[in-house]
Amino acid sequence: MSSNGELSVDWAGYNETDLIDCCSWNRVKCNLTTGRVIELNLATRFGSGDGWRFNASLLLTFKSLQVLLLSYGNIIGWTKNEGFSKLRQLPNLKEVDLQNNPIHPKVLLPSLCSISSLEVLKLGVEVGASFSIPAYNSSMMSKKCGGLTNLRQLWFRGYGISDINTLFALGGGANSGLRKLEKLNLNYNNFNSTIFSSLKVFPSLKQLELVENKINGNIKMNDIIVLSNLKHLDLRGNNIESFVTTKGIKRMSSLRNLQLGSLNSNSSRAIQSLKPFSSLKSLSYEYSDLTAPTTVYTLRNLSTLEYLYLTGSSLNDNFLANIGQMTSLKVFSVAFGRNNGTLPNQGWCELKHIEDLDFTNSNFEGTLPSCLGNMTSLRWLSLAGNNLHGNIASHSIWRRLTSLEYLHIADNQFEVPLSFSQFSNHTKLINLNVGYNTIITDTEFQNWIPNFQLEFFGIEGCINLHKFPSFLHYQYDMRILLISGNQLPGNFPTWLLENNTILAAIYGGDNAFNGSLKLPSNCHLHLETIDVSNNKLNGHIPANMSLALPKLIFLNMSQNYLEGLIPSKICGIHLEFLDISANILSGGVPSDLAIGSPQLFYLRLSNNKLKGKIFSEEFWPHILSFLYLNDYNFEGPLPSNIFLRSLIVLDASRNNFTGEIPRWIMDNTRLLQLDLSKNHLEGLIPVEICNLKSIYILAISENRLSGFIPSCMSSLPLEHIHLEKNQLGGELGHVLFNLSFLITLDLGYNNFTGIIPHTIGSLNTLNYLLLRNNQLEGQIPTQICMLYKLSIVDLSFNKLYGPLLPCLSNLTRAKKDAHIRMAYYPTTSKDSWLTFLGWIRSKRHYYNHHGLIIRSFLMDVETQVQFSTKRNSYTYKRRILE
Repeated sequence: MSSNGELSVDWAGYNETDLIDCCSWNRVKCNLTTGRVIELNLATRFGSGDGWRFNASLLLTFKSLQVLLLSYGNIIGWTKNEGFSKLRQLPNLKEVDLQNNPIHPKVLLPSLCSISSLEVLKLGVEVGASFSIPAYNSSMMSKKCGGLTNLRQLWFRGYGISDINTLFALGGGANSGLRKLEKLNLNYNNFNSTIFSSLKVFPSLKQLELVENKINGNIKMNDIIVLSNLKHLDLRGNNIESFVTTKGIKRMSSLRNLQLGSLNSNSSRAIQSLKPFSSLKSLSYEYSDLTAPTTVYTLRNLSTLEYLYLTGSSLNDNFLANIGQMTSLKVFSVAFGRNNGTLPNQGWCELKHIEDLDFTNSNFEGTLPSCLGNMTSLRWLSLAGNNLHGNIASHSIWRRLTSLEYLHIADNQFEVPLSFSQFSNHTKLINLNVGYNTIITDTEFQNWIPNFQLEFFGIEGCINLHKFPSFLHYQYDMRILLISGNQLPGNFPTWLLENNTILAAIYGGDNAFNGSLKLPSNCHLHLETIDVSNNKLNGHIPANMSLALPKLIFLNMSQNYLEGLIPSKICGIHLEFLDISANILSGGVPSDLAIGSPQLFYLRLSNNKLKGKIFSEEFWPHILSFLYLNDYNFEGPLPSNIFLRSLIVLDASRNNFTGEIPRWIMDNTRLLQLDLSKNHLEGLIPVEICNLKSIYILAISENRLSGFIPSCMSSLPLEHIHLEKNQLGGELGHVLFNLSFLITLDLGYNNFTGIIPHTIGSLNTLNYLLLRNNQLEGQIPTQICMLYKLSIVDLSFNKLYGPLLPCLSNLTRAKKDAHIRMAYYPTTSKDSWLTFLGWIRSKRHYYNHHGLIIRSFLMDVETQVQFSTKRNSYTYKRRILE
């Protein structure tokens, strides 16, 4: 969409018959009656590099547009006369989201405030954003602003403001504008407790969020009560001591939802001061110490409370007995609690009216109490991520909980009967996750027919699972199926796809499926995700993949024994992720991969027997961000068509590239990670590499590079540098010893001379220092003892002298990195679950929204460093991830 091609979609690529209906594209929503575009989602998490300038004229053709999402787009401004003010020509535009763009609000707001149709405006930056926004003050707002007088929701997060006049200016003044404002998000700013009385000029305000501001100490109820229509108040992350009332003060009867909690707050005193909130329906007190005996007991005074969330908090042993006395309570959560010990035995029998119970990752152990079976109103139960044990069919608990809709008991030590017959009377069950437990074989009810139809089933990573539960043959309504990590044998279960015609995702990686991959006999119109990685599949990739699975977005067939050519129809217009690495595929890459999949952003072709060009000079995926071509058998100079400007990650290691690193690498300003190691590259490291202003992993090891390291590299945000086994030389000087985020520095097996500079003491984050086999001389600087995170140091085979520093005998051990994969995980909160239900039941699956955690990934590079002790040489492997 942008003039430099950095935004999501190359619209010109959709010019074939049957591809021109933009309403079928992801991120586009149309009015079902008129067919006009009403929503454009151009948000992206991968905006990096030098940024781009917005051009409003490109959007003016969408006259019916109501919602425009541009968050994380790396927008730094706009082309001349094409700013956001021009969007006032879209009379139906109601929502604009510009969060997390590196554009100063002083520049942004005057361009927005003339769009009088706006009802929702979302601005702000995240804490710890990769770009900085100077502190905002009211003088930055233009006096010419006409006012956003129709605004109902305003987000103004993370700007560090403390002056409420900034908001008044948005509406044209303190006494006139924003009178329709109902929701105000001021999270991560610097407001203090005076903010409440200032907001009384917004008479319609119903929801106020002030997470992590500077609202500390005692809060006067007089100031809050003036917000007479307020129903939702979020004060998490503030160190509130108490809510102070004065004689004759009224209670705040309008407030229904209150969120509190901070690691440094006086939790006991704050909870005891909640009496003025007499009509509370929902209370959240997160990540706090609630172990004081009277703390949870005091909550019994909130007689109207229905929802209680104590997420991340530590509780005393009697908390459940006190909670049981709250007869109005329907939802109770202690998820991710800081508790260590046996699951409480007391209080379960009183929880007769609870509908939702969440003990996820609460560090409890032991067996389930029998009174759990008395909770016959229970619809939502999560006990996942604890150390609970026992055979779930050993007593009648589960047979009595017939109202259950959601059951999540994964990652415990339960014994789960393979028949699942203990759920034979459950007619409402739609979500069942028993992963990471032990499966046992039972003889009863081997062929029972279930009374429920699951929409989500998880049985991943179980012990002793050697076959599919038989009840799955009677399931026809599943949307998501997790069966990975079980070493299940036999053919891939195509029958599950044929039985469940609205299945959206199947995760079957890390099993022992063999034979060829057979697709459903009929076109599957809903399947978006297939993961069959790390199995034993052989034969050819099905030739009709895009025809049989036209909605496919994510396809992972890596680490199998697939052979033959990559079929031209492997791709489709919706495909975003393709991993066919570590197979035995041969031939070239079909041109349809670039033409037929214009939304492709992740491509891994590594470790095959492929050859030839990846993309032609005429056609390439315009938004491809992740490209892995390691072990591809490339020869000759580095080709220009793999250095796509859209790339964030490029791995072309372990090939036979020759020649120099091209100077036009300076155009790849979005690159975060570059790996050209284990080739035959020669010449200098080009100074143009310093134009990669966002790069944090640079690996060019095991080549024939010579000369000096460019001094400008000291200005890059590098975290991992691998230049070992080249012919680089010169003095180290201070080039690489001013990098404040450096974790790995491997310069071994080169020709560096001189001393190790004293400035090494400033590398506070350094874990790995590997300078073996150079010509370094002098003493080891004592400043190296300032690096408390050092895990591995190798200075062997140099010309160093002097005593060995005592601190080098106390090196810490670096934490092991985890492998991160993209996957669907249902979230644990009730609200997210309800939204998740709406998602999996919808016809259109926006899988990166709606209460799902999507773990996307960056480089996934396995690096190898060699280091020596007095007698031995070792190789250490680790993965560099987020």
